[in-house]
Amino acid sequence: RGPAPSSVLVAVMLWTGFVVAVAFYRKGTGDIVVSASALLFANLFNLIGLTICYIAGVVHRRNPHVHKRYMTWASVVIIAPATFRLVRGLGLPPWSAAIGQLVFVAVLLVYDYKRTKRIHRPTWIGTAIVLFQMLGSFTIGSSAPWADLAEALFSSN
Repeated sequence: RGPAPSSVLVAVMLWTGFVVAVAFYRKGTGDIVVSASALLFANLFNLIGLTICYIAGVVHRRNPHVHKRYMTWASVVIIAPATFRLVRGLGLPPWSAAIGQLVFVAVLLVYDYKRTKRIHRPTWIGTAIVLFQMLGSFTIGSSAPWADLAEALFSSN
């Protein structure tokens, strides 16, 4: 038996996501909201978040309630680039992309609480990943040490 189709899809997403993130960084593609190195941090952390949630979902595949939550969070943590492109295409300010992702977070928190009167561990973990990615982009991703590391690792020179 070969790998599950979702494993192949995730592997392709990780590879193409990494290639695109580095290409954007090398082109100096930043934005009025974040620098190229902060955007690189956000994109790489999106891929890390996808990996964490997907692997956790696979590990818990025999527990459908936990599995479905991790797989849903895998989608939510990787949706930031798509929401960013959507708001830019609609002519909205770049920061409004964060609102789109935070709506997903809020819906999943409310769903857990309404359904079971508690917030499940995968929901806390997914929320933490999304918030760290957002806040990390403006703090770690915008720092001089990260910019130096990104330059050393990913510069085309």
